[in-house]
Amino acid sequence: MSSRIVLPSLPNWTEQRLTAIFRATNPADFDAAFDAFVAPDAHITVNGKPLSHAQYKQRFASEKLEERAQDPAQVAFSGTVAAPATANESGGVGAVGAFYKATIFGRFFVFGGPTSSTVSASLNLVVADDMTLHAPRLPGGDFDGRRATVVNEVSVDNATPITLPHSSTKA
Repeated sequence: MSSRIVLPSLPNWTEQRLTAIFRATNPADFDAAFDAFVAPDAHITVNGKPLSHAQYKQRFASEKLEERAQDPAQVAFSGTVAAPATANESGGVGAVGAFYKATIFGRFFVFGGPTSSTVSASLNLVVADDMTLHAPRLPGGDFDGRRATVVNEVSVDNATPITLPHSSTKA
């Protein structure tokens, strides 16, 4: 007897998928996490400018390029809200908005600590079932075919300031 899996709600799905992208520690995991989040034909706008799927993926990759595998990014969500696509939809597909900050640690050290930058973003998505994907034909397998088909992001990436040590000698 097989039963259907319970899919995460839109807010949880969004948080899980974004966190997986930022915390991926190798190119294969990053590609899998990104491709599970954004549909290949998604309409993407970042800071008011349209981007292709490949450009958006590269933007995420460049934010993580110098990340050290032993110190994955920290992602914190300030809030996530979702609206189902239809009134009788249980929250599987629809629109979702999220505010988040991701602190990405670099591989270089300054005064004993890793360099870092913080991505602050507001993200609005339309999430739909991606009909180009096909569920595996395994009994009892879990499959979530949802992808972001529309992405509208406003974000900034700020390097964390480096504070030089100083001595407090009195004359």
